[in-house]
Amino acid sequence: METDVGMAAWRTFLTAHARVTALLEDELQRERELPLTWYDVLLHLREAPERRLRMTELAAAVLLSKSGLTRLVDRMYAAGLVNRSPDGDDRRGGG
Repeated sequence: METDVGMAAWRTFLTAHARVTALLEDELQRERELPLTWYDVLLHLREAPERRLRMTELAAAVLLSKSGLTRLVDRMYAAGLVNRSPDGDDRRGGG
């Protein structure tokens, strides 16, 4: 019986979360013409030291895979919302 109550509570939480997320997405799109995922990225960058994060840090913060975040940031860069710059401490770039 306790398992049924727990499952019902979990299902209710997930439904509420989905509804709130959809409402936020609609409101942001209508008022700011921004998808919720873009807003999430911008918020994390705004709060970061010097408003910069490594892609791996940003991916963890917004709960996306690194490849998913790369595609998202590419679209945001094309829209002029973010800048990309090489990490001077990262030697993989070859520079």
